[in-house]
Amino acid sequence: AALDAAGEIEDEVAASLLPAATRGVARWPIWRPVLPFLEFVTARTRFIDGALDDWLRATEASRGDRAVVLVGAGYDTRSMRYAGEAQFVEVDLPSVVEGKRRLWGRRRGGGGGD
Repeated sequence: AALDAAGEIEDEVAASLLPAATRGVARWPIWRPVLPFLEFVTARTRFIDGALDDWLRATEASRGDRAVVLVGAGYDTRSMRYAGEAQFVEVDLPSVVEGKRRLWGRRRGGGGGD
């Protein structure tokens, strides 16, 4: 969320997953000195998003049949940011998958997961 607020990456989803009372914290100037240390996150996000964007453009004709497998997805927001572009399968530890399911439920407004 802090990287999006600083304009380093595009991730409109991250802040929406934070508790409402703390969403503004990502925009605080206190994060500016930390941003250079998060360069690997910025570079990784730009690289993977760029590759995914290229693949989505190249496979536009088969839009309904596209699937992306994210191994070690963690709390990455990519499947949420690209929802509707392809079917996403996220593979990770059971506790992480359950946590992500709860976040999806919060994002969809249901409070839980499906």
